[in-house]
Amino acid sequence: MLLFGVVFIAAYLYSSLTRFRADPASPLYFGFQATVFAAVGLYFVLCWRRAGQTLPMKTWKFRLVAADGTRPSLARCWLRYTLAWIGPVAGLAAYKGIVLAAGFGMARFSAAAALLCLPVLALNFAWALVDRDRQFLHDRMAGTRLVVR
Repeated sequence: MLLFGVVFIAAYLYSSLTRFRADPASPLYFGFQATVFAAVGLYFVLCWRRAGQTLPMKTWKFRLVAADGTRPSLARCWLRYTLAWIGPVAGLAAYKGIVLAAGFGMARFSAAAALLCLPVLALNFAWALVDRDRQFLHDRMAGTRLVVR
């Protein structure tokens, strides 16, 4: 819910400034996606860098710190945000591969393919089940960790 405002403002500004009208065939489409991706990333990175937590993290009393317990650097926060997309991107790639291999094409949704992709989609979070410190995959790779305040 909180990200709705961030995405809305970024999408509105991009659409207004470029006269983009949500046409996937438009050359502006990937710029729109990159703008929304960057705006959401900016929200997370600024929250993590400034206070170590977003509003939901404050509610649950979690805080993000670097592996050594200090406040994470700006570069480390951006790295964590980028690495958090490993599971979703891998899940979408797996879904596309499955539906193309099964002959469905991309015009139809396949619930069976989506179910097969769920473990890949949840890769970052499922990693915590086997990690010795119960860290998410993106935290392990970025050199950050969540601590309870």
